[in-house]
Amino acid sequence: MLITKFKKLPKWLIETIIYWPIILLALWISDVFFEGMSFEDNKSIFISSFLLTILNLFIKPIILLLTLPLAILSLGLVIPLLNGLFILIVSMTVEGFNINSYFTSVLVAISVSLLSLITQLAIGSSNPSIFVHSRKKSHKQNQFYKKNNTEDIVIDVEAKEKKNS
Repeated sequence: MLITKFKKLPKWLIETIIYWPIILLALWISDVFFEGMSFEDNKSIFISSFLLTILNLFIKPIILLLTLPLAILSLGLVIPLLNGLFILIVSMTVEGFNINSYFTSVLVAISVSLLSLITQLAIGSSNPSIFVHSRKKSHKQNQFYKKNNTEDIVIDVEAKEKKNS
């Protein structure tokens, strides 16, 4: 795997090397699908993807920690809004990267998130796993669900993602 070849490099540098092309690809694909977003040249998409990678790896965790109560109250719906804000900030910073509105930047942020997730799964930079557990119902659960006393088994499904290191 790519990560094992670069063990001597700092972790932040390895993550930047891995995520920069992923964000670049996601921005390029988003540029094809959204009319409200445009890159004038290749230089602007390279710089934009690099800045967005740096924001996502270093600034976003701090912002998410500060907005954690709001994220919990909104059931995570504030996260695409923050991602859209990051893309809007990058578009204001980089010459040649244009976004028409904040709404477009939120749609692009959702698109970039989904495309980068699919790319990470395809290249194996993350390790998703699904666990299925079955157990007997507790006495309290049997009393609560009096209609279904015939089925005493509960199936729990748990999905986790392990980052490769």
